[in-house]
Order: sequence, then C-alpha cells, then structure tokens
Amino acid sequence: MKFLRTQNYLFVFIFIFCSYYQILGQTGTIKIQGIVFDDKTNEKLAGAYITIADSGVAVSNKKGYFSFTFSSRNFTVSAKILGYKKESKTIHLHKTEKDINLFFRLKPELLKIPLVTINGEQFYETVKYKTYELQQGDIKQIPQFAEPDVIRSLHSLPGITSMNDFANKIFVRGGNFDETLIMLDDVPVYNQNHLGGIFSMFNPAIVSSERLYPSNYPVNYGGYLSGALNIKTKTGNWEKLKGSASIGLVSSNLFLELPVAKGTLIASARRTYLDFISSILGQSLPYYFYDVFLKYSFPLDKNNLIKISYFNSNDTYKVFEEEIYKNKKGSDEPSWRNNLFNFKFIHIFSKNLSTEANIYFTRSISIANLSSEFNNNPTKLFIDNSISDFTGQLRLKLSLKGQKIETGIELKKMNLKYQWDIGKSELSEFGFKLEDSFYDFAENPFNYKATTLVGSGYLSDKIQINKNFSCLVGLRSTYLQKLSKFLFSPSANLIYRVNNDIKINFSYRKYFQYFYTIKDQSNVMLDPYSVYFLQKSPNDIAKSDNFSIGINISNFYKNIRLELEGYYKNRKNLASSYSGTLNPYKFENGNAVGMDILLKKDEGKLSGWFSYSYLRSLKDNGSYFYFTRYDRTHSIKIVLNYSISEHWYFTSFWIYGTGLPYTPRVGKFIAAGSYPNHFLLMNINGKKNSVRTDNYHRLDIGFSGSFIWKTFFVKPYFQILNVYNSPNPIYEGKGYNAQTKRASFIVPTIGLSIEF
Repeated sequence: MKFLRTQNYLFVFIFIFCSYYQILGQTGTIKIQGIVFDDKTNEKLAGAYITIADSGVAVSNKKGYFSFTFSSRNFTVSAKILGYKKESKTIHLHKTEKDINLFFRLKPELLKIPLVTINGEQFYETVKYKTYELQQGDIKQIPQFAEPDVIRSLHSLPGITSMNDFANKIFVRGGNFDETLIMLDDVPVYNQNHLGGIFSMFNPAIVSSERLYPSNYPVNYGGYLSGALNIKTKTGNWEKLKGSASIGLVSSNLFLELPVAKGTLIASARRTYLDFISSILGQSLPYYFYDVFLKYSFPLDKNNLIKISYFNSNDTYKVFEEEIYKNKKGSDEPSWRNNLFNFKFIHIFSKNLSTEANIYFTRSISIANLSSEFNNNPTKLFIDNSISDFTGQLRLKLSLKGQKIETGIELKKMNLKYQWDIGKSELSEFGFKLEDSFYDFAENPFNYKATTLVGSGYLSDKIQINKNFSCLVGLRSTYLQKLSKFLFSPSANLIYRVNNDIKINFSYRKYFQYFYTIKDQSNVMLDPYSVYFLQKSPNDIAKSDNFSIGINISNFYKNIRLELEGYYKNRKNLASSYSGTLNPYKFENGNAVGMDILLKKDEGKLSGWFSYSYLRSLKDNGSYFYFTRYDRTHSIKIVLNYSISEHWYFTSFWIYGTGLPYTPRVGKFIAAGSYPNHFLLMNINGKKNSVRTDNYHRLDIGFSGSFIWKTFFVKPYFQILNVYNSPNPIYEGKGYNAQTKRASFIVPTIGLSIEF
C-alpha cells in the first residue's frame, strides 16, 4: 500500500509538472535584455538594479547590459541605481512576441541628506560662471553636415554665430573666432580644423563633454577677449575592455578603453576614405585626413594620479595634377598638422587641499615644398608655418569653511614662424589665393618670426556670504617678456538666490589679448590654417571690459528651464583690415551688446531647447562706426528630440538669422604691377560692411536607432542637412560685377556605430 501511495504522489507530481510546462509552452517565456545608460553622458551604467514589482530580476554588468526571462506578457520593469532617478517601463506584448530589448536612460539625481547632518554655518552652494555644456550624447544627436562634429555642435547654442553652413568656426557674443580659447583637456589648440574648416579635428568618440564659457570665464584661463571652450576627454575603463567602431559618410573611427597595468588607456584613430572611394570610381579626390589620440591614467597610490595624453592630426592634399608630379622637386605635400603632448600630476594632501602640476607642448603647422615644370609652365609652392606653445603650470585648490580658494602660476614660451612663396596653385580654382587663407590680403612671398615668454599668476576666492548670497572674486596678472609689460585682469561674479528655483547673477572681468589674427574681412569658405601674430606695441594690446547680468529659473513652466542674460563689452585695439588701401591693417575700438534667451526641457518623450539671441557688434575706424562681419543681429535656434519608440529617435535643428554684413564692390581700376608691362585689375570697394546678405535659415533632421545584436550595441543614424534647400549665400557681391555664390545644398548623411 505504501508503494501504491508513492506511485500516486509521483503520478500527481508528473501531472502537475507536465501541465505547468504545457501552459508555459502556450504562453511562452520571454527573453528581456537591455542596456542602462547615463542620460547625459551616454555612458553605460554598471550595477543598476532591475526590478519587477519591486522584486529584483537582474543587475546590469560592466557594459551596462542585463538580461532575464519572464513568463507574463503584461508587466512593469524598473531600473534604479544610487545617484539616479528611477525609471519604469510598462510592457504589453502580443502573443507572437517572444523577446524584447529595453534601454533605460537614467537621469542624475542629487542625493538628499538629512538636515541634521549639515553644519548650519557652512554652505555648499557652488558659485558658477555662465556656461553651456554639451555631453557626448548631445553632440551625436544634433543633425550635422556629413558626421557628428564637436565644434559644429556649438552652433546650436545661443550667442554663437556661424558664418555659413560649412565653416565650423565659432564667433562668441560679438567677438571674432580668434577671441575664444579652445582647449583639449585644458591644453590650447590653435588651429582646430580638418578639410579647410569644414570639420573639427576632435574625434567625437573621445569626448566626454564640452563646456563653453560664452562671456566671463574663470581666472585660471586668460589671453582671450570673448570666451573659452574646454573639451574634456573620457577617463577610460579601469576594469574591462570597452570600445566602439563607426563608419560614416566621410570617415570611420575606432575607439578603445582598456585597463593596462594599474591604470587605464584610451586609444582612438579616425581616417577619411573619400580618396579610396574616388579612385575606385575612377575619379580623383587627392585629399585625406586622420587623427590619433592616446591617454593613459594611472594612480601611484590613493593620493597621487598621473595622466599622460598624446594627440596628432594631419590633413594632406595633393595640390597638383598627376602630370606635374612626374617632374616635381621637393618632398612635402601641402599639409596641415597638430601635435599635442600633455603630462599632468595630481596630488591630494587632504579632503580640503589638492595640487595639480601640468606640462604640455602644443603645435600647429602648415607645410609644403613642391616645384615642377610642365609644358614650359613653372609651378612653385613653398609653405613653412608653425605656432608652438610650451607651458608649465602649477595649481593649488583649498577648501575652507564657506570658501574655496584657487591659485596658480604659469610660464609659457611661444614661437611663431611663417614663411611662404606661392606660385601657381590648383587651389586657385576655388576662386581665391591660397595665401589669403592665412590672413586677409596676405603678402607673397612672406617671412615672419616671433618668440616670447609669458608669465601668469592668478588667485580666486569663492565665498558663501549667507544662505542666499555668494560671490567669486579673482585677479589674474600676466607679464609679457617681449613687451616688458604687466597686465592685470580683475573679475567679480555675484549670485543671489531668490528661492530654490530663481537665481540672479552679475559678473565683470577685464580681458587682454596679445595674440591675434588679421581675419576681419575674408569670406573664404576654405580656411585650413590661420596665422596668428604677437603684438608689437604695448599700446596696441587688445582689451575688453565685459559686463553681464542674468536670471535663471530652473522650473519656469512644467520642467522647462529659463535662462536670460544680457551683456555689454567695451573693446579696444581690435585688428581690422582694409583692402586696396595704403594702410591695409590697423587697430580699432568697438563694442558689443546683446541678449541671450534659452528655454530648455530635459525630460519627457519630447525634449530640446529654444533660444533667441540679439547682437550688435560694432567697430569705429575714426570716420564712422561699422558692423563687424560676424554681426548677426537676430538669431533663433530650435533643437527638438522626440522618442518615437523604445529604439528610434527623431532629432531636428532649425536656425534663423538675419544677414551678415559685407563690403560691396562698386568698381574696378587698373594698377601697375610689380614688374614692367605688368598690370593688375583692382577692386574699388564701398563703405566697409555697409550691406548685408539675405537672411539665413535652415532645417536639419535626423533619425537614430539602437538595438542589441549578440553582445554588441548597434546605433544606426540617418540625417538630412538643409531639408528645404535654402541657398544661404556665403558671399553676395553688389554693384559692379554683382554675383551670388550659393553655399548650401541638401546633404544626406548616413552612418553606423557599434559599441562593445
């Protein structure tokens, strides 16, 4: 009987077991897999807790990846991790669906600490300068020409003027492009362009974020009148190999993060392949560029960290026809290059005291050395230009009760060398002389050399006066060895917090600039290399008193943030050029006044921003005031991102701006040349910058997707620049020999990246 009872129990168990799997076979188990991201930086988050009905089902690994199986077809799954807002998704699946991919984009959230742990006499409010910050995800989402571009993405921000659809230079709040300091991990880069200014040399794969100071920047930076841009690279992965590979319309790149010894290494390489494709198609496009970046970080112990980085970029263009190369002399093709080496040592004495020592070398060069004779037609092209900067820095940071003090010293040696002798060049087919891309109406041949030492020191103090009022005061002092001149730059930044949502700020700083270009009038589209000069006289050093006042409302309307800031700049000794005159270059005074309004929404299926900018930028030549060439009086910019589904996103960028000033051509005359029986046809120009091009407007759209393929995360994208084919002329000639040069067309872009 006992045996029979055992048989009955076994039979019931088998029946229940088979019935369960019969039901399971009808409903089907579902495989759920996905990735957890930081919504701002686009970095994958390890250790995120995945739950269903508050019960844990998975934890994301080092690549942010998670997976589990589930039998229900209606459920709510959530992801949460310390320091981020919890995100939940409700899933309703059809009977035919057997698996699903989920992507959680978690938003950072400040940790709330009980009030009893706060010292009532010490305030932790951070005093900030006015900044705009773009993360890597923002850079890649904004539709752009041909491929994502670190510098061009800034054109979507208020207060930034762009000259045309293709040039990526930035003009900040009424200043020329050379008035903005551009840095890679705090190291200046003096020529930032690939393909003659169409692309920037910074590979988006290496960038963590970029922070733009559009007006008054911190006193640890100096030497520029308008703004500062610091591009921060990624820190690397300390535990496991990570990376990505991408292919786009113009170039492809490979990016790796891997632990090496006790540290972490970042390596990236990017190259164009249009020269390969054109040769396969039987065409000739004898141009390519590449860039390489390496960064190694390793801790000596818990209080000491060393970072070493290296960057190299190169553009090469075979300027002559193949027949000419058969008889060429010389060895250097025309090329534009950048080299950068940075060594940084960080030591932490205590939680309140740290120091940083930094040595870097950065150089921008342009070279060519070719000559040939074909069909009795001699051809010559010689260029040897270089800008080099060797700098040592020491910084100290001290946190006290209600204060944060920063001080530092810097010693910089700058070398400038320019020499060129340019004969016939195939670049003349583009409608301009090659030497004019170096500076306005450049001489040929040309020879210039200059060297100087620049010593600087600074001190700043952030003070929390009371719960609602804080201030930052600072002073930067600079000594110019070449001119035996001391310069003093005081600054003040005041912030008053009305309540938790509203802040009012006022700032002032005096700036000096002794390092400048003479590019005040040129409308050249291709601009591969800019020539900088050191000021010869202390009386001609450019200076500017910058004032700004603004209000920030963090919750203006339904999670929409409002930022409004007005500014005024009183400027002196700005380099200006005049074509066809006895004195083609001189230094003039001027001013800039403007206002930027930004409405930004960061959360929800629909996010993005709307901005309006007003600008009036003027110079005084002694006879009359005139508009600078970058005076775009009104600008409207709209960036919209819409989540179509779990896997697809729509992005758009629309810009409208009033026309840019230019000098009209009113006639021509014949002038004697440099040798007998040689005559030149010279232009007669009207009043400088007295007319404007047509208004500027353009719509760009893009679609980006994401899906998981095996262990890879795949992200395709498709973008269209200038959807409705707005002409947007780069230059419009009026009067004698009037002409319009269309500078914009519909440009589709497609690309794919794979992360592993």
